[in-house]
Amino acid sequence: MRHLLLIPAAAVMAGLAACGDTTGPDLSVVTVDTLLAQASLGGAASAAGLSAAGVPLASVTPGSASACLFNATSQSFVCPDRTVNGLTLKMSYQLLDASNNALVSFSPTVVAAIRTIQDVSGTTTGIGNAATATVTAHSDQILSGLLSNKPTLNGTSTNKTTSTVSGATLTMDSKQTTTALVLPARGSGDQYPQSGSIKTELTITSGSTSSSMSLTMTFNGTSSVTYVLSSGTTTQTCTMDLRNPSAQPSCH
Repeated sequence: MRHLLLIPAAAVMAGLAACGDTTGPDLSVVTVDTLLAQASLGGAASAAGLSAAGVPLASVTPGSASACLFNATSQSFVCPDRTVNGLTLKMSYQLLDASNNALVSFSPTVVAAIRTIQDVSGTTTGIGNAATATVTAHSDQILSGLLSNKPTLNGTSTNKTTSTVSGATLTMDSKQTTTALVLPARGSGDQYPQSGSIKTELTITSGSTSSSMSLTMTFNGTSSVTYVLSSGTTTQTCTMDLRNPSAQPSCH
């Protein structure tokens, strides 16, 4: 089980390290699209954590925020559904001011936080060794601290994936919690989350066999990240270098 868990950890680290990569979105320019890109980090970590069971999770990338229309009833911007390879993404977001009131338009000097809600459902094929995979996922994330240039991500997501591998059925239920994940400030030059944690809890069922595990990553502003792997009665504490996430971590 240890080997399986190390794979998603590397994927998560690579994604989080990229938040300061100059080849990614220009986060120095504040737009709804750049805020959505930052807010998606928690969901990306969850997806990587789910691959711990050996069946990668497909994702559906949101379209441009310019296509999302404000809905007065929900006080949110509702985006068009996107379907890719059998999976449908439903997404909405709220722009919030410093008093947590919903806004009808974007202004970088007024928007203090953005809340994103995503639901993914459907049956897809061609994911890893799985013949088919049926997915039901939900994510609710809030990126706050925008006016003080201290972007901080909090949120939860759940995912249930049932797949067929070599004629056998594998079901994964997960919950991912992102807690006070402080992302690099605009113009700071920092590349890594300054503090906070991401925890993924998994229950995997195959036939009559079920097992649970968890992976908790803690960040400190440097490229060195500590994470704890727990499965059954076994717990390991490991350190990984974000500058080389594919390298073998140091565990004890």
